[in-house]
Amino acid sequence: MEKLIEGLIGLIKRGGPSGGETVEVRVHTGEAPPCVRALVDAMASCTYSVDLGEFQVDPPHLIHSLASSIEVAQDGAGLDDLDGYLGSRGPGGAPFDPASTLELAADGGGMSALGIGWSNGRAFLALVEIDDPTEDNMVKVFATPAEFFAALDRINRDSPGADVEALRVAAGLATAAPAATAATPAPVLSAWTGPAPAHPFAEAQAHFAKRDMLLQAGPTPEGRLVLARRRMFTPPCSTQVVARTAAGATTELSWEGTADVASVSVVPGRERAVLCAGSSGPLVEIDLVSGARRELLASVGWSCGFVDADHLAVLDGQTVRVYRYGDGDLGEPVASAPAAVVNIFVGHGCVFGKSREVGVFSFQILRWTGGALVDTGSHAVDAKPFAFHAASAHGGTLLLGAVDTKGVVSWFAYSPV
Repeated sequence: MEKLIEGLIGLIKRGGPSGGETVEVRVHTGEAPPCVRALVDAMASCTYSVDLGEFQVDPPHLIHSLASSIEVAQDGAGLDDLDGYLGSRGPGGAPFDPASTLELAADGGGMSALGIGWSNGRAFLALVEIDDPTEDNMVKVFATPAEFFAALDRINRDSPGADVEALRVAAGLATAAPAATAATPAPVLSAWTGPAPAHPFAEAQAHFAKRDMLLQAGPTPEGRLVLARRRMFTPPCSTQVVARTAAGATTELSWEGTADVASVSVVPGRERAVLCAGSSGPLVEIDLVSGARRELLASVGWSCGFVDADHLAVLDGQTVRVYRYGDGDLGEPVASAPAAVVNIFVGHGCVFGKSREVGVFSFQILRWTGGALVDTGSHAVDAKPFAFHAASAHGGTLLLGAVDTKGVVSWFAYSPV
């Protein structure tokens, strides 16, 4: 296990020193093996992105243990006696101490968390099931690299992370493959390595003084932004939606604090916004000047957006529907297309939908022609975004931004098809 962790340190250090913001460390590693202490030092001081398939290890703003993920999982599993449960979940049936752990990453949907633990001077890997925990699967530990890779391969299925094989080689379970020489065609969606645009949720991060689980949309024609603090996967807090003027004045908009906000879009050409109230919930329009609100649709899935100034696209079950937007009822859809996707993002005149298949990182792209949705097929992406959240451009290249549950943004180039 020490060799595997040293391999992970090498992948983290390849990006070089961060030279940026200070990362707070809230794990106590006094009794941890030297390799774990070295790993924490590297995570706190380097710029990196390690692709382990479902798990993308990126620089956190706070290095912490698995304790918070275990608390969330406990609620889902309905366990009354957490200490009793953890008393035999460590390697070989030994006690599992959440304080002696380090969280590496949550998966793309925040449904599980991967971390490292230590006991009696020896390190092990641990996986916490958050989305559908049971007594059998809530906390799993892997005492050897072979056990870990067997589990990781099952999770990743046909989409192994780009760095998994390097870790396997570091652990002594594989030999390095010769470098590929054949060129491959440029993909429709690919990781962007050029200059990064501003963080799409930067104003929300500054306003709420936090990085994760935030949303931002705008500006409107008069320069207003909509900033939202989500309820999901955060310490207990209420949802909050704020309108901010171009001059910096803010107004809190009426919103039920126990209802989540899954997406926010401004209405083109108007001082209004539309918000999806949950991963499946009502679609609500809010006037950013008066605060007046109306329900546009009773239930939509996760996200929505405007394919042009007059047409709004939403996810309804396994179908993307486009409505003509106006001051009255939306009426009947003007176009629709089947979509086996878990969420959608609307940008660059297209609808991008993440595949519903677990472990498969591809996006169905529906191009809007002004009167119809044209299905261009499913396109794989050479990284693991769970959803797109922003659209931008740089030097003629169309970009899509994906913001993970920790607030870290990754940019992808889109070549229209």
